[in-house]
Amino acid sequence: MFLHIYAGIAVIATALAVYFDLKTRIIPKELTIGLLGLALSLHFLESGILGSPWPFINSIISAVVAYIILYMAWRLGVIAGGDAKLLIALNALLVQLPNTFSWINNYHLVFLLILWNGIIAVTPLLLVYTGFKLGKKSIDILVKNLKSALGYSFLIYSVFSFYSGTTAWLIFLVLLFLPYKWLILAVPGIATALQLGWDRLFTTFSFILAFSLFFDLLFSGKKLFRERKEVSELHPGDVLAEIVVDGKKVEYNLWNFIRYLGKGVVPLSKGLTEREIKELKKQGVKEVWVQKSVPFTPIILLGLMVSIFLGDILWLGVK
Repeated sequence: MFLHIYAGIAVIATALAVYFDLKTRIIPKELTIGLLGLALSLHFLESGILGSPWPFINSIISAVVAYIILYMAWRLGVIAGGDAKLLIALNALLVQLPNTFSWINNYHLVFLLILWNGIIAVTPLLLVYTGFKLGKKSIDILVKNLKSALGYSFLIYSVFSFYSGTTAWLIFLVLLFLPYKWLILAVPGIATALQLGWDRLFTTFSFILAFSLFFDLLFSGKKLFRERKEVSELHPGDVLAEIVVDGKKVEYNLWNFIRYLGKGVVPLSKGLTEREIKELKKQGVKEVWVQKSVPFTPIILLGLMVSIFLGDILWLGVK
């Protein structure tokens, strides 16, 4: 009974966040902080009804866990502040959801479930949209990401299925720089799947492919979600759609983001700072691709709806 109430409140609150985000590009603090306060109050009431302190304690733990992770993500610039506050409140409200991997509930990470459900669900729509806009070129994008996802999933699955700790990470880092990973690691990856089962390989592959395509299609945009802008016209808060390192431009995708984070001017959701704009000018960059404003709250709402009504998409595929 409680879960149905919490789910209904979560959907209504997130729908309101989408409305404000689309209309004003700002999620009101009154909404996110109010939802967090309501979540804690409802779980406090639940504890009183059940005669157990754990509903309230778990809600507090969920809020703290989400705050720590999302604060770091916000500091790195990979998520906007309003989106982070909304996810913290949703995590404290929902606490646990059925039909998902046990570690999601055990470690109070429902907000991660909402995020990856939203990304996995929206990626096919982005791919279809790209197909209409780019035609045959969209097939090249898909094939490139399929190869990348195969290589990384075979790599992760093969190494971490048989090794652990420092040994696993050393082997992983060495193999990470192999060319043609998708082909070289196919044999050990398939052999591992035959021995240990296909479910974890499928989960790993689906997760990596969805995120790789999501970054490639939405954030790098293939010129679909970005526009050209002179550096002299840039303002703080503008979001780059490419990476600039020592005056040279690098394609913005998930792997390059990880590679150049902290080494160059990298696209971050909080946008460019005055210092970064001055750095671009200093490096002699004249023009850059800038990300068009794409609100993230609709993806959160989509992920929330999928999480409530279907559960974890990846878990459903391997259970």
